[in-house]
Amino acid sequence: DDNLVDAPFENQPPTVSVFILSDSVVSLNRTSSRQILHWDGKDSDGLVVGFYYTFGNSSDIENWVFLPDSIPAGPELINNGIPNWRFTTERTDSFFLSILTDTVTYVFSVLAVDNEGSLSEEPAKLVLPIKNSNPEFFFLGEADTVNSTVIIPDTTFTIISFAWSVSDLDGEETIDKFQYAITSPGDSLTEASWVDIPPNKRSIILSGTTYETEADVTFDSRLTEGDHAFYLRARDVAGATSEVKRLPGDREKFWHVKNPVGEIIIIDDWASPASGDGLSLYSQALTTHGRTFSVLDIKPQNTDFLLSKVALVETIKLFKAVIWYSDAKPSLVIADAALRQFNNNGGKVIFSTLFSLFESNQGDPLGFTPVDSVKILLKPDSTVITAIFKSWDIAIWPDSSVSDSSLTSAEFPDTLASDFLFSILSSPREIVPKASARVLYRYQENPDRYIGAPVIMVEDANKSFVVTSVPLHYFNGNNKLSDLIERILTQEFGL
Repeated sequence: DDNLVDAPFENQPPTVSVFILSDSVVSLNRTSSRQILHWDGKDSDGLVVGFYYTFGNSSDIENWVFLPDSIPAGPELINNGIPNWRFTTERTDSFFLSILTDTVTYVFSVLAVDNEGSLSEEPAKLVLPIKNSNPEFFFLGEADTVNSTVIIPDTTFTIISFAWSVSDLDGEETIDKFQYAITSPGDSLTEASWVDIPPNKRSIILSGTTYETEADVTFDSRLTEGDHAFYLRARDVAGATSEVKRLPGDREKFWHVKNPVGEIIIIDDWASPASGDGLSLYSQALTTHGRTFSVLDIKPQNTDFLLSKVALVETIKLFKAVIWYSDAKPSLVIADAALRQFNNNGGKVIFSTLFSLFESNQGDPLGFTPVDSVKILLKPDSTVITAIFKSWDIAIWPDSSVSDSSLTSAEFPDTLASDFLFSILSSPREIVPKASARVLYRYQENPDRYIGAPVIMVEDANKSFVVTSVPLHYFNGNNKLSDLIERILTQEFGL
């Protein structure tokens, strides 16, 4: 009810400031395109309730546009110099300032808004001179710590894969593309042809052989038999290029590519001493029947097997059948990745191993096979058999379901005699087949040594996957291994 002596002061506009945090006390030099900016406001007769900011030409007051909050943040902040202002209640934010040239300058402007809707009389401004940064990347894979580089296989078939990680101070979104080149000894990199790779990719599978696959494979006719080197570089939207990097890392070295031969590949997954390796017997078994084949050693004595899992999966697709043999430590994780997809797509598999030790006890390590599980062999007194000795003269016989003369499968060899390359077969196992699988072979009955006639070879219902719990080359005492393998390839696999 009091009468006012004077008229109240009119609302005063807020003041505003903008700044950037820096460790340097000198003026701002050219910096990267990713910026964290800060601002603040004060109002002498009220409260600051928010801010408007823009990267447009804030001097052009007549064309100011205040965007509704419903419009998502994006490049509309810079639109041919027109200042499109965006509202925020925050006092700091990160901004990615796109750059299409080596250098560019941005001007950030901000207005404060008080509780009565008044704006600052003048925006606070910050000039941001931006310099483009070159992208950087490094190869991924098993590292040679001595030479600080990634190791690749000495030899592959016409398929190999590479992976890398990339960084750019301006943001990975500024990467425009990657480019790779392949050279041979004597080639000049300056004359090499570079192939573009999309900017979102961080790996590539290369193949010099055309084949059917669902994977993202790049076919390159330069990946021929012989020695090669792989080069990679990254390029950003402003045209800046990373350092060119090479694999193998040693400029004097190359990796050797060999062409796949035949329809069958032998996977040597055997790390025991060479005297126990059956490669010569499997090779002889195929050669005896006039079959050509390729060999891939994935567990050599010098542990140099570095073919990536994805490259192994694709390499096997070059063939129609796989003979994979292993010692007591089968590479089940790798085998699962490679053979499950291969078999599902019509590939044929013979998988021979001791099944003594598993790489992993997680999940179902035998899920890709027609085997439900494996179990230990028991003596007549129900104690565990830890080894089968060569002196026992153990043989394996066809199961009654395949030895019936009325069946077309009667050509299975009637006996496979033991011929251990060592004096013992350690940690023997019996196979428990899946419900749909068929038993092919068992240990012969020997009630003085063990219980029953343990199953050691089964086949899936599609006649495309055969598994044994003994190394087949340990049972060539009567030279019938080649007949068995040929029988499986022709009658079961239809090759």
